[in-house]
Amino acid sequence: PFGPLPTTPPTAATPAPAVEPAAAPEPTAAPTPWPDFEVHTSSLLQHRLGSWSSIDVHATNRGDEAREALVAVLFEGGKRQYSRRFWVPARGSRSTWLPIEVPRQATAQGGLEFTTLVLDPDAEKEVLTRTGEGLTSSAYLRVSDDAIRSLLLLPKPLLRPTPREAEALEDWPGVLAAVRANRGLNPSSPTFSPDFLPPWHMALDGVDVALMVTDRFVHDAAGLAALRGWVRDGGRLWIALDAVSPETLATIVGHDARLDVIDRVELDRFRVEARDGETGAEGSDEIDVEVPIGMLRVATSHRDVPVRVDGWPAAIWIPCGQGDVLVTTLGPRGWLAADGTTSSAAARVIGARLLAGRPDRLDPGRLRGPLEAQIGYATPSRWTAGTILGGFCAALVGAAWMWRRRHTVDRLAWFVPAASAVAAAVVGWLGWSSSRNVAPTVAAVDMVRLAPATGEALVDGAAALFDRQSRPIDWAGRDRHWVVPDPSQASSGERFAWLDDDDQSTFNTSTHAGSVERLRVRGAEALGPGIVARGTFGPEGLAGRLDTGTLASPRDAVVVGLPGPALAVRLGADGAFSAGTDDVLDEGQYNPDAILADDARWRQEATRRLLESPEAFAASSGRPGADPPAGVAGALALRRRPWLACWCDARAQRGWELPEGFLERRSTLALVPLELDRTPPATPFRIPSTFLVPRLGTGTQGKSMAFDTRRGEWVRGLTSPTDTLLRFELPPSVLPCRLDRGRLSIRMNAPARSVEIGVVRDGVPALVRRIEEPTGLYEIDLGPDDLGLADGAVQVSVSVSPTAAEAAARQRGEKDAFSAAVSDDSVMSTWEIDHVRLAVDGHTLEGTP
Repeated sequence: PFGPLPTTPPTAATPAPAVEPAAAPEPTAAPTPWPDFEVHTSSLLQHRLGSWSSIDVHATNRGDEAREALVAVLFEGGKRQYSRRFWVPARGSRSTWLPIEVPRQATAQGGLEFTTLVLDPDAEKEVLTRTGEGLTSSAYLRVSDDAIRSLLLLPKPLLRPTPREAEALEDWPGVLAAVRANRGLNPSSPTFSPDFLPPWHMALDGVDVALMVTDRFVHDAAGLAALRGWVRDGGRLWIALDAVSPETLATIVGHDARLDVIDRVELDRFRVEARDGETGAEGSDEIDVEVPIGMLRVATSHRDVPVRVDGWPAAIWIPCGQGDVLVTTLGPRGWLAADGTTSSAAARVIGARLLAGRPDRLDPGRLRGPLEAQIGYATPSRWTAGTILGGFCAALVGAAWMWRRRHTVDRLAWFVPAASAVAAAVVGWLGWSSSRNVAPTVAAVDMVRLAPATGEALVDGAAALFDRQSRPIDWAGRDRHWVVPDPSQASSGERFAWLDDDDQSTFNTSTHAGSVERLRVRGAEALGPGIVARGTFGPEGLAGRLDTGTLASPRDAVVVGLPGPALAVRLGADGAFSAGTDDVLDEGQYNPDAILADDARWRQEATRRLLESPEAFAASSGRPGADPPAGVAGALALRRRPWLACWCDARAQRGWELPEGFLERRSTLALVPLELDRTPPATPFRIPSTFLVPRLGTGTQGKSMAFDTRRGEWVRGLTSPTDTLLRFELPPSVLPCRLDRGRLSIRMNAPARSVEIGVVRDGVPALVRRIEEPTGLYEIDLGPDDLGLADGAVQVSVSVSPTAAEAAARQRGEKDAFSAAVSDDSVMSTWEIDHVRLAVDGHTLEGTP
């Protein structure tokens, strides 16, 4: 780089030697200059077919001026492009995210091929920009077929990590791998390496479980908001609190954390006790190690503590919307067996629920039928019909008065039929023109699931659009809301674009003349504190207040979510609400009124379709034999906690706008978690059956298989006798208490059998009522002696006897009594129990907090 050294110039005494001319050097090819602007797309993660995900986009600008780029991704054989428009500073680089919907079918073994295009966003026409060797580039997207997909959120690798950082990087992935291997899953999990999370919770749809062992996202406000939305939408997040600060936990779950750190200890010999109340899994470990294991000792008010170490919580389940957060306080080596590679008994207990699959979800796509029913011609208004009828009557009265004065009343003989024919013709013409003139209409429902702990809401909606003509129409979502047309109606060249301000737009989309278009709306928004529903059990039942915040005109309020009937709620204009034991609704009913207006009937039908079981939805949709979609289970998606559901007018704050020139029919269904405050001491209360959730108890012959605890339903079409012990658990807000009276309601059909209803009095089973060949609804009054509490629950036994033929066969000592008595028609009769419900009255005890 410095050139040749200078030489001494020749003198006269020493003439310079003659130099022959050197041959001219051969020309060499000039090195290829680096392009001024480069864009690369990549993804080290594994993706799931049919789910939304994201890929990394990195741009480098070596020019002297800032540039904008439009990067588009197109899958092989696909009709849609997914693009991101973003700004890159001069002589700088920038990384961002591009959301994609992974096609449902892979085109290559283990991956999907996609093509990347870079367009000039300022050109009048689409012009490809050369960013490397060619105008386009191709790559493969890795696809995972794991039934349960997990993700590792680890610290960044460091050259000289601290012992705790090294433990987080090396030991925690081994713990998750051991737990997955114990469940028969692929032990490997991808590690999320970028510095920031995608800012949309929808982009994490393909992930079921995430293990968080780092605080490195604490300054990524948008990413943590997306992580919160992913959990509330059904994800399961495992937070290792020995490596994550309590402040990060509070950022994710808000004031629902309810956890205080006492101190940090080092343990070398201790006992771990594990028992999961939801799955029933149990286990224990005796741990004796040379190198102590760290543990945070914490105090919490959460009741779901499946693992304890010497009485201290080691694992805590925190419900978060439709998902869960698992918080562990024990170091990673405490969750491994003595060999250091397999999971301990406690890890297997928490793994049974952690890796049980993503919880069920609510599917707004079920509302397509009710939405499409709102699209159609409008019947003439009452004012129009009244005007026609009034004109007809006025014409009759005027003609009769005029012709009476002229003494020609006989003319009414032809005038009345003529006037009637004219009025009928006007009404018929209005009906014909209305039926032939269906206005362009958009019918939409926004389902808003509120999270009072963080002041946020998830928006998940559906829309149906009708237009008489085909025309271009672009959709736009604001503030991280997405508007996604149905892929089955996509046309070639459609493009979804995400901008730097988190808005989303569609291009090259259009309506199809005479057909109904379907849309899906998803997003999240910050509503701020204030929207919360709190209630207390008192002498008349449930009473409380709903702070509506931005919700306008709430109505048709019901309590849903628990396995059992909905509870109608009387909601006042000031937000005060109340509900008693007589407000329990029948199955599939969500409005207590006997006569419903058209709008109220539509809202009830929409709520029913959204919350009914997959089997009932398939039957009501005309597909009784169809397999229900995985993960869609109606009210079970609300995770067995009470929610106050109410319909509201369209919200002022909306994440997407309707196109101009369309008739708007828009509603909002709000789902607010119902928080139950403690009933004051020495106060009478009344609890409707909605809040007394039945669970299976262990009887003399174990647990019955006739009752499905998860769904809160009895198995249909049984033919064998059974003994079932049910535990009706009281809400913790009234414990400790004493029960004064109760009413047990049973609807069943058991011909040729007898059914015995019993309770547990002081630990001894006692018969309450015996019913021969029951058919219909039976109500049984219970006294205080029948309502003894065992661990906060009332125990009720239901015994269904064998038929007479089966009992005779058993008495003869025949092993297979059912086959021996098969000739008797009565033995083939099935029995069914529709429901067993309990409502109680009681009072809280004095001196309790």
